[in-house]
Amino acid sequence: ADYRYFFFAVMHCVMVMDIFGSGDRPKFLLLLLGALPGVLVIRGIVHDPSVLDFGQMNRFAYPLAHPNPAGLLFSMSIPLALAIILTEKGLFRDTTLGSLTAQFVGLVLTYSRGAWLASIISLFGLSLMEHRLRKVVLAFGVTALITFVTITPLRNRLLSVLTPSQDVAIEGRLRFMTDALTVGLEKPFFGVGYGRDRLREGVRRDVPGAEQFGFIPHSHNVYTELLAETGFVGLSAFLWMVVSNVTRLIRKAQSDLAARDRIRYLCLATSLIAFLIGGLGDVPFYNHETRIFFFTLLALSYIVLRNDIVSQSTNQRGIDQAGPRSRR
Repeated sequence: ADYRYFFFAVMHCVMVMDIFGSGDRPKFLLLLLGALPGVLVIRGIVHDPSVLDFGQMNRFAYPLAHPNPAGLLFSMSIPLALAIILTEKGLFRDTTLGSLTAQFVGLVLTYSRGAWLASIISLFGLSLMEHRLRKVVLAFGVTALITFVTITPLRNRLLSVLTPSQDVAIEGRLRFMTDALTVGLEKPFFGVGYGRDRLREGVRRDVPGAEQFGFIPHSHNVYTELLAETGFVGLSAFLWMVVSNVTRLIRKAQSDLAARDRIRYLCLATSLIAFLIGGLGDVPFYNHETRIFFFTLLALSYIVLRNDIVSQSTNQRGIDQAGPRSRR
């Protein structure tokens, strides 16, 4: 929950870029990120089968720390699983299809409204960017709609967002976000310092009567959190780091690419978009699973874009070298 975890995550990103940066290794890394999360769902259900009892509304979490980061992780991994299913054949495709089903079940069982929103918007955006995927996303959406309509606890959980004032969790999160925003505006350039402890100290110092709120773990919003801790400088750097990759991935997909490569680019961008939307209701950097998954995903997007730039430069040098020879 402090700068050390963030530093280790950045070093993890650099390590992944070094290890998986050549040959077919990026495809292997995509397979790991898209297919393996299904194992988490199977392990969690075996550990506690009562999560399947909708009457108890026992939220799925194990082996992750909490249902909300579990839901966010699945919202990021589901687009990657779709990319594998649509671009691979044989055992890889069949295995990932089973994993995608498990991930969808896990996402539903988390009862995480933020993760549901992130998944819905990101997949809807994917269908808009690639018309050939609209039938796939439509089938996914119809399945989700039937699930939420027919199962009462899921329906009630989803409809609760329409009355936020009556929901204790939403009301508390909005209060924490407001507190963090207040702290951020007090020190708008560099913030009070990265980490939960610094944010909590800043809230207690700058927000009148903050002690009555008790322990403030975090602001439940990655944007107000980074603003309060690192100021506009840190928040801008974070947004540039992620949004620039999303933009470049989408632009590359819109160029003249084979269908398989186009789908991979768009699904990578969609996964990052799910992270950005999920950040509206959580701070992924404070959970080991979502932090490591995100920085691995970020490394993969860097690798894909970097390899493309390298290949273009190599091809251009080849053309430049061939030009004088052809003239001679």
